[in-house]
Amino acid sequence: NASFALDVGRALRSATTNVVYAPLSISTALAMTYAGARTTTEQAMAATMRFELPQERLHPAFNHVDLQLQKHAEAGGVQLHTANAIWAQIDVPIEEPFLNVLGESYGAHVRLADFARATKEAEGLINAWVSDRTGGKIPELLDDDVTPETVAVLVNAIYFQAKWKTAFGKDATQPGTFRRADGSSVTAQMMHGTHQASHGAGDGWEAVGIPYAGSAVSMFLVLPAEGTADTFEESLDGAALEAIIDATYEQPVDITMPKFSFGTSTSLKETLSHLGMAIAFGIEADFTGILAGEELWIHDVIHAARIDVDEAGTEAAGSTGVILNSTGTGLPALPAAIVLDRPFFFFIRDASARAILFAGRVNDPTAR
Repeated sequence: NASFALDVGRALRSATTNVVYAPLSISTALAMTYAGARTTTEQAMAATMRFELPQERLHPAFNHVDLQLQKHAEAGGVQLHTANAIWAQIDVPIEEPFLNVLGESYGAHVRLADFARATKEAEGLINAWVSDRTGGKIPELLDDDVTPETVAVLVNAIYFQAKWKTAFGKDATQPGTFRRADGSSVTAQMMHGTHQASHGAGDGWEAVGIPYAGSAVSMFLVLPAEGTADTFEESLDGAALEAIIDATYEQPVDITMPKFSFGTSTSLKETLSHLGMAIAFGIEADFTGILAGEELWIHDVIHAARIDVDEAGTEAAGSTGVILNSTGTGLPALPAAIVLDRPFFFFIRDASARAILFAGRVNDPTAR
Protein backbone atom coordinates (compact mmCIF):
# COMPACT_ATOMS: atom_id res chain seq x y z
CA ASN A 1 0.00 0.00 0.00
CA ALA A 2 2.75 2.46 0.91
CA SER A 3 4.76 1.92 -2.28
CA PHE A 4 1.75 2.46 -4.55
CA ALA A 5 0.61 5.41 -2.42
CA LEU A 6 3.94 7.16 -2.89
CA ASP A 7 4.04 6.29 -6.61
CA VAL A 8 0.74 8.13 -7.00
CA GLY A 9 1.94 10.98 -4.80
CA ARG A 10 4.99 11.59 -6.98
CA ALA A 11 2.82 11.58 -10.09
CA LEU A 12 0.42 14.10 -8.54
CA ARG A 13 3.25 16.21 -7.16
CA SER A 14 2.94 19.97 -7.19
CA ALA A 15 5.41 22.48 -5.78
CA THR A 16 2.78 25.19 -5.55
CA THR A 17 -0.62 23.67 -4.79
CA ASN A 18 -1.75 21.44 -1.94
CA VAL A 19 -2.47 17.76 -2.65
CA VAL A 20 -4.59 15.25 -0.75
CA TYR A 21 -5.55 11.78 -1.90
CA ALA A 22 -6.79 8.53 -0.38
CA PRO A 23 -4.50 5.65 -1.42
CA LEU A 24 -6.75 3.02 0.15
CA SER A 25 -9.72 4.27 -1.88
CA ILE A 26 -7.75 4.25 -5.14
CA SER A 27 -6.33 0.79 -4.44
CA THR A 28 -9.72 -0.66 -3.54
CA ALA A 29 -11.56 0.68 -6.59
CA LEU A 30 -8.81 -0.57 -8.88
CA ALA A 31 -8.64 -3.92 -7.08
CA MET A 32 -12.34 -4.43 -7.80
CA THR A 33 -11.67 -3.64 -11.46
CA TYR A 34 -8.63 -5.93 -11.43
CA ALA A 35 -10.93 -8.82 -10.51
CA GLY A 36 -12.15 -8.76 -14.11
CA ALA A 37 -8.79 -8.16 -15.80
CA ARG A 38 -7.17 -10.91 -17.81
CA THR A 39 -3.91 -11.68 -19.68
CA THR A 40 -1.58 -8.70 -20.27
CA THR A 41 -4.05 -6.23 -18.71
CA GLU A 42 -4.06 -8.24 -15.51
CA GLN A 43 -0.27 -8.35 -15.51
CA ALA A 44 0.10 -4.60 -16.10
CA MET A 45 -2.38 -3.71 -13.38
CA ALA A 46 -0.70 -6.05 -10.89
CA ALA A 47 2.71 -4.49 -11.57
CA THR A 48 1.39 -0.93 -11.30
CA MET A 49 -0.61 -1.58 -8.15
CA ARG A 50 2.21 -3.57 -6.55
CA PHE A 51 -0.11 -6.58 -6.19
CA GLU A 52 1.92 -9.64 -5.24
CA LEU A 53 -0.84 -12.10 -4.35
CA PRO A 54 -2.77 -14.13 -6.95
CA GLN A 55 -6.37 -13.08 -7.58
CA GLU A 56 -7.85 -15.81 -5.41
CA ARG A 57 -5.90 -14.52 -2.40
CA LEU A 58 -5.74 -10.81 -3.15
CA HIS A 59 -9.44 -9.99 -2.87
CA PRO A 60 -9.94 -11.81 0.46
CA ALA A 61 -6.84 -9.93 1.68
CA PHE A 62 -8.51 -6.60 0.85
CA ASN A 63 -11.55 -7.79 2.78
CA HIS A 64 -9.34 -8.71 5.73
CA VAL A 65 -7.71 -5.26 5.80
CA ASP A 66 -11.12 -3.58 5.66
CA LEU A 67 -12.40 -5.71 8.54
CA GLN A 68 -9.27 -4.93 10.57
CA LEU A 69 -9.68 -1.20 9.99
CA GLN A 70 -13.32 -1.35 11.04
CA LYS A 71 -12.38 -3.34 14.14
CA HIS A 72 -9.77 -0.75 15.12
CA ALA A 73 -12.25 2.06 14.57
CA GLU A 74 -14.95 0.39 16.65
CA ALA A 75 -12.51 -0.25 19.48
CA GLY A 76 -11.43 3.38 19.67
CA GLY A 77 -12.75 6.87 19.15
CA VAL A 78 -12.21 6.92 15.39
CA GLN A 79 -14.97 7.05 12.81
CA LEU A 80 -13.80 5.12 9.76
CA HIS A 81 -16.33 4.04 7.16
CA THR A 82 -15.65 2.45 3.78
CA ALA A 83 -18.17 1.49 1.13
CA ASN A 84 -18.03 -0.05 -2.33
CA ALA A 85 -20.55 -0.29 -5.15
CA ILE A 86 -20.88 -1.05 -8.85
CA TRP A 87 -23.35 0.58 -11.21
CA ALA A 88 -23.97 -1.43 -14.39
CA GLN A 89 -25.80 -0.54 -17.59
CA ILE A 90 -29.22 -2.18 -17.70
CA ASP A 91 -29.42 -5.25 -19.95
CA VAL A 92 -25.62 -5.70 -20.04
CA PRO A 93 -24.64 -9.23 -18.94
CA ILE A 94 -21.90 -8.64 -16.36
CA GLU A 95 -20.10 -11.91 -15.60
CA GLU A 96 -21.48 -13.62 -12.51
CA PRO A 97 -18.09 -14.75 -11.08
CA PHE A 98 -16.94 -11.11 -11.19
CA LEU A 99 -20.02 -9.94 -9.33
CA ASN A 100 -19.51 -12.72 -6.79
CA VAL A 101 -15.98 -11.50 -6.02
CA LEU A 102 -17.23 -7.93 -5.58
CA GLY A 103 -20.02 -9.04 -3.29
CA GLU A 104 -17.99 -11.46 -1.17
CA SER A 105 -14.74 -9.49 -0.76
CA TYR A 106 -15.85 -5.86 -1.13
CA GLY A 107 -19.50 -5.85 -0.09
CA ALA A 108 -20.28 -4.26 -3.47
CA HIS A 109 -23.58 -5.25 -5.00
CA VAL A 110 -24.71 -4.35 -8.48
CA ARG A 111 -26.98 -1.36 -9.02
CA LEU A 112 -28.56 -0.70 -12.39
CA ALA A 113 -28.31 2.57 -14.30
CA ASP A 114 -29.06 3.72 -17.83
CA PHE A 115 -25.84 5.38 -18.93
CA ALA A 116 -26.87 5.04 -22.58
CA ARG A 117 -30.15 6.95 -22.46
CA ALA A 118 -30.04 8.86 -19.14
CA THR A 119 -26.35 9.65 -18.72
CA LYS A 120 -26.65 12.67 -16.44
CA GLU A 121 -29.26 11.03 -14.23
CA ALA A 122 -27.03 7.96 -13.81
CA GLU A 123 -24.10 10.15 -12.85
CA GLY A 124 -26.32 11.93 -10.33
CA LEU A 125 -27.19 8.63 -8.67
CA ILE A 126 -23.51 7.85 -8.18
CA ASN A 127 -22.72 11.34 -6.87
CA ALA A 128 -25.57 11.15 -4.36
CA TRP A 129 -24.29 7.78 -3.09
CA VAL A 130 -20.75 9.13 -2.71
CA SER A 131 -21.92 12.28 -0.94
CA ASP A 132 -23.93 10.19 1.52
CA ARG A 133 -21.01 7.83 2.24
CA THR A 134 -18.53 10.68 2.75
CA GLY A 135 -20.63 12.80 5.08
CA GLY A 136 -21.14 15.35 2.32
CA LYS A 137 -17.40 16.01 2.02
CA ILE A 138 -17.36 14.75 -1.62
CA PRO A 139 -20.63 16.14 -3.03
CA GLU A 140 -19.75 15.60 -6.69
CA LEU A 141 -17.22 12.94 -7.60
CA LEU A 142 -18.24 12.83 -11.26
CA ASP A 143 -18.81 15.84 -13.50
CA ASP A 144 -19.68 14.81 -17.07
CA ASP A 145 -17.23 11.94 -16.76
CA VAL A 146 -19.54 9.08 -17.75
CA THR A 147 -20.69 8.80 -21.36
CA PRO A 148 -23.44 6.96 -23.28
CA GLU A 149 -20.81 4.28 -23.95
CA THR A 150 -20.24 3.64 -20.23
CA VAL A 151 -21.07 0.07 -19.24
CA ALA A 152 -20.14 0.12 -15.55
CA VAL A 153 -18.73 2.36 -12.83
CA LEU A 154 -16.98 0.85 -9.81
CA VAL A 155 -16.85 3.18 -6.81
CA ASN A 156 -15.16 3.25 -3.42
CA ALA A 157 -15.80 5.83 -0.71
CA ILE A 158 -13.98 6.34 2.59
CA TYR A 159 -14.79 8.66 5.49
CA PHE A 160 -12.54 9.33 8.48
CA GLN A 161 -13.03 11.47 11.58
CA ALA A 162 -10.93 11.39 14.72
CA LYS A 163 -9.98 13.60 17.62
CA TRP A 164 -6.39 14.03 18.69
CA LYS A 165 -5.43 12.07 21.78
CA THR A 166 -4.42 15.46 23.19
CA ALA A 167 -6.19 18.39 21.60
CA PHE A 168 -4.42 21.60 20.68
CA GLY A 169 -5.69 24.47 22.79
CA LYS A 170 -7.65 26.95 20.69
CA ASP A 171 -6.31 29.85 22.72
CA ALA A 172 -2.77 28.80 21.74
CA THR A 173 -3.48 29.14 18.02
CA GLN A 174 -1.89 32.30 16.69
CA PRO A 175 -1.07 33.80 13.28
CA GLY A 176 2.37 32.70 12.15
CA THR A 177 4.57 32.69 9.09
CA PHE A 178 4.54 29.68 6.75
CA ARG A 179 7.31 29.70 4.14
CA ARG A 180 6.27 28.32 0.76
CA ALA A 181 8.56 26.35 -1.54
CA ASP A 182 9.07 29.29 -3.92
CA GLY A 183 10.50 31.43 -1.15
CA SER A 184 7.39 33.50 -0.56
CA SER A 185 5.48 33.33 2.71
CA VAL A 186 1.91 33.51 3.98
CA THR A 187 0.37 34.09 7.37
CA ALA A 188 -1.33 30.92 8.59
CA GLN A 189 -3.17 29.99 11.78
CA MET A 190 -0.48 28.05 13.64
CA MET A 191 -1.56 25.59 16.34
CA HIS A 192 0.73 24.94 19.28
CA GLY A 193 0.83 22.31 21.98
CA THR A 194 2.89 19.71 23.79
CA HIS A 195 1.90 16.13 22.96
CA GLN A 196 3.05 12.66 23.87
CA ALA A 197 3.95 11.73 20.31
CA SER A 198 6.43 9.82 18.16
CA HIS A 199 9.33 12.02 17.10
CA GLY A 200 12.55 11.47 15.22
CA ALA A 201 15.04 13.09 12.89
CA GLY A 202 17.46 11.83 10.28
CA ASP A 203 19.52 12.89 7.30
CA GLY A 204 17.46 15.63 5.69
CA TRP A 205 14.21 15.10 7.58
CA GLU A 206 12.35 15.50 10.85
CA ALA A 207 9.08 13.73 11.65
CA VAL A 208 6.36 13.55 14.25
CA GLY A 209 3.49 11.11 14.64
CA ILE A 210 0.50 12.62 16.43
CA PRO A 211 -1.85 9.94 17.80
CA TYR A 212 -5.61 10.05 17.58
CA ALA A 213 -7.66 9.18 20.64
CA GLY A 214 -8.33 5.53 21.38
CA SER A 215 -6.86 3.92 18.27
CA ALA A 216 -3.74 2.75 16.47
CA VAL A 217 -4.15 5.55 13.92
CA SER A 218 -1.77 8.52 13.88
CA MET A 219 -0.99 11.38 11.55
CA PHE A 220 2.69 11.32 10.62
CA LEU A 221 4.06 14.68 9.54
CA VAL A 222 7.37 14.58 7.67
CA LEU A 223 9.31 17.84 7.37
CA PRO A 224 12.14 17.79 4.80
CA ALA A 225 15.19 20.01 5.21
CA GLU A 226 14.71 23.58 4.00
CA GLY A 227 14.46 23.82 0.21
CA THR A 228 14.51 20.05 -0.40
CA ALA A 229 10.79 19.14 -0.52
CA ASP A 230 10.79 18.20 -4.23
CA THR A 231 13.96 16.11 -4.16
CA PHE A 232 12.88 14.49 -0.90
CA GLU A 233 9.53 13.50 -2.39
CA GLU A 234 11.25 12.05 -5.46
CA SER A 235 13.37 9.76 -3.28
CA LEU A 236 10.63 8.75 -0.85
CA ASP A 237 9.39 5.20 -1.41
CA GLY A 238 7.53 2.72 0.75
CA ALA A 239 10.64 1.36 2.42
CA ALA A 240 12.00 4.84 3.12
CA LEU A 241 8.72 5.96 4.69
CA GLU A 242 8.57 2.87 6.90
CA ALA A 243 12.20 3.53 7.94
CA ILE A 244 11.31 7.10 8.92
CA ILE A 245 8.32 5.93 10.95
CA ASP A 246 10.37 3.18 12.61
CA ALA A 247 13.05 5.75 13.53
CA THR A 248 10.61 7.77 15.65
CA TYR A 249 10.02 7.04 19.31
CA GLU A 250 7.45 8.23 21.80
CA GLN A 251 8.34 11.26 23.86
CA PRO A 252 6.92 14.67 24.80
CA VAL A 253 7.00 16.86 21.69
CA ASP A 254 6.37 20.58 21.43
CA ILE A 255 4.48 20.87 18.14
CA THR A 256 3.75 23.98 16.09
CA MET A 257 1.79 23.30 12.92
CA PRO A 258 -0.79 25.05 10.74
CA LYS A 259 -4.48 24.38 10.58
CA PHE A 260 -5.36 23.37 7.05
CA SER A 261 -8.41 22.53 4.99
CA PHE A 262 -8.46 21.71 1.28
CA GLY A 263 -9.53 19.22 -1.34
CA THR A 264 -8.23 17.67 -4.55
CA SER A 265 -10.20 16.32 -7.49
CA THR A 266 -8.43 14.79 -10.45
CA SER A 267 -8.37 12.23 -13.22
CA LEU A 268 -5.84 9.45 -12.58
CA LYS A 269 -5.80 8.23 -16.17
CA GLU A 270 -2.51 9.89 -17.07
CA THR A 271 -0.97 9.01 -13.71
CA LEU A 272 -1.85 5.31 -13.90
CA SER A 273 -0.84 5.11 -17.56
CA HIS A 274 2.54 6.61 -16.70
CA LEU A 275 2.94 4.11 -13.85
CA GLY A 276 2.53 1.18 -16.23
CA MET A 277 -1.10 0.25 -16.88
CA ALA A 278 -1.72 2.21 -20.09
CA ILE A 279 -3.03 -0.96 -21.75
CA ALA A 280 -6.09 -0.88 -19.47
CA PHE A 281 -7.20 2.44 -20.99
CA GLY A 282 -7.32 1.33 -24.64
CA ILE A 283 -9.41 -0.98 -26.80
CA GLU A 284 -6.68 -3.61 -26.50
CA ALA A 285 -7.54 -4.02 -22.79
CA ASP A 286 -8.74 -7.43 -21.66
CA PHE A 287 -11.59 -7.22 -19.15
CA THR A 288 -13.33 -10.36 -20.32
CA GLY A 289 -13.74 -11.31 -16.66
CA ILE A 290 -16.30 -8.49 -16.48
CA LEU A 291 -17.92 -8.65 -19.90
CA ALA A 292 -17.14 -11.62 -22.11
CA GLY A 293 -16.89 -11.33 -25.86
CA GLU A 294 -16.90 -7.51 -26.01
CA GLU A 295 -14.29 -4.76 -26.07
CA LEU A 296 -14.18 -3.14 -22.65
CA TRP A 297 -11.65 -0.66 -21.29
CA ILE A 298 -11.18 1.90 -18.52
CA HIS A 299 -12.43 5.22 -19.82
CA ASP A 300 -11.16 7.12 -16.79
CA VAL A 301 -10.40 6.89 -13.08
CA ILE A 302 -11.70 9.87 -11.12
CA HIS A 303 -10.50 10.54 -7.59
CA ALA A 304 -11.51 13.20 -5.10
CA ALA A 305 -10.41 13.74 -1.50
CA ARG A 306 -10.72 16.36 1.19
CA ILE A 307 -9.04 16.92 4.55
CA ASP A 308 -9.70 19.33 7.44
CA VAL A 309 -7.21 19.57 10.30
CA ASP A 310 -7.79 21.79 13.33
CA GLU A 311 -7.22 21.92 17.09
CA ALA A 312 -9.69 19.11 17.79
CA GLY A 313 -8.57 16.57 15.22
CA THR A 314 -9.05 15.53 11.61
CA GLU A 315 -11.92 14.92 9.23
CA ALA A 316 -11.13 13.44 5.82
CA ALA A 317 -12.94 11.74 2.98
CA GLY A 318 -12.07 10.26 -0.37
CA SER A 319 -13.75 8.54 -3.28
CA THR A 320 -12.63 6.83 -6.47
CA GLY A 321 -14.68 5.96 -9.52
CA VAL A 322 -13.45 3.60 -12.25
CA ILE A 323 -15.45 4.20 -15.43
CA LEU A 324 -15.61 1.28 -17.88
CA ASN A 325 -16.65 1.91 -21.47
CA SER A 326 -17.49 -0.35 -24.40
CA THR A 327 -18.72 0.05 -27.94
CA GLY A 328 -19.79 -3.54 -28.44
CA THR A 329 -22.76 -4.04 -26.12
CA GLY A 330 -25.41 -3.36 -28.75
CA LEU A 331 -26.41 -0.21 -26.82
CA PRO A 332 -25.87 3.42 -27.91
CA ALA A 333 -22.51 4.72 -27.39
CA LEU A 334 11.76 21.14 25.83
CA PRO A 335 10.55 18.38 24.76
CA ALA A 336 11.55 17.69 21.25
CA ALA A 337 10.09 20.42 19.07
CA ILE A 338 8.95 20.60 15.48
CA VAL A 339 7.67 23.66 13.65
CA LEU A 340 5.93 22.84 10.38
CA ASP A 341 6.23 26.26 8.80
CA ARG A 342 7.26 25.22 5.31
CA PRO A 343 6.02 22.56 2.82
CA PHE A 344 5.47 19.19 4.49
CA PHE A 345 3.88 15.81 3.81
CA PHE A 346 1.19 14.04 5.81
CA PHE A 347 0.21 10.38 6.05
CA ILE A 348 -2.76 9.13 8.07
CA ARG A 349 -1.80 5.54 8.80
CA ASP A 350 -3.24 2.58 10.66
CA ALA A 351 -0.19 1.03 12.33
CA SER A 352 -1.71 -2.40 12.89
CA ALA A 353 -2.92 -2.84 9.31
CA ARG A 354 0.09 -0.89 7.94
CA ALA A 355 -2.38 0.86 5.64
CA ILE A 356 -2.10 4.48 4.51
CA LEU A 357 -5.60 5.95 4.60
CA PHE A 358 -4.84 9.48 3.41
CA ALA A 359 -1.70 11.24 2.22
CA GLY A 360 -0.76 14.56 0.79
CA ARG A 361 1.47 17.60 0.72
CA VAL A 362 0.81 21.02 2.24
CA ASN A 363 2.41 23.84 0.28
CA ASP A 364 0.12 26.61 1.49
CA PRO A 365 -2.18 25.96 4.48
CA THR A 366 -4.18 29.09 3.65
CA ALA A 367 -5.22 27.82 0.20
CA ARG A 368 -8.63 26.17 0.01
